[in-house]
Amino acid sequence: MIREKLLRRFNNLFEQLSERSLTPEEEEIIRLRVQNQRLLLKEYERREEARKVRELRATAPELSERAARRALELCGGREDDAILRAADDRGFKRRCIADAGDAPGEPA
Repeated sequence: MIREKLLRRFNNLFEQLSERSLTPEEEEIIRLRVQNQRLLLKEYERREEARKVRELRATAPELSERAARRALELCGGREDDAILRAADDRGFKRRCIADAGDAPGEPA
């Protein structure tokens, strides 16, 4: 009974909102919130990529930062896959180093 009442009230609210247009102020608030969310997401993705690069380089220190980023790219961003491939597949590691433009034996 209470649940049905709440659902009816919830649906009524959305019906009321859909029947009117947003004011310019409301549109600006929404625009700013969306912009802020995009910035937060971009910062999160940057931090997450840096963390994955650190994790990969901890297990494969011979990879430069560029080579580690390339390994992650080749593995679709999956750090576990990149770590396993770097540990088991010398050709994969050489490809990442070459794609990154690092000379073999160049310090990481």
